[in-house]
Amino acid sequence: MDGVPGRRVFDKDLGQFFRDLREKRSLGLRQAVQLAEQRQIAGLTLNMLGALERGATKNADPELLLAVATL
Repeated sequence: MDGVPGRRVFDKDLGQFFRDLREKRSLGLRQAVQLAEQRQIAGLTLNMLGALERGATKNADPELLLAVATL
């Protein structure tokens, strides 16, 4: 990580993978975040999920990625 502003560190294709998983389950962004709250998955906000799906998340927590994948 060289500190270049706006540089994507998270892979955009992986972000699309998470979006596809969510959409396969017929969940909107808000619904996915609400489901995460019900399952006591800490740290998943609407902004975080949106950034994750756009590939704009710099240091995604592996546990959070796993949790999102299993929503």
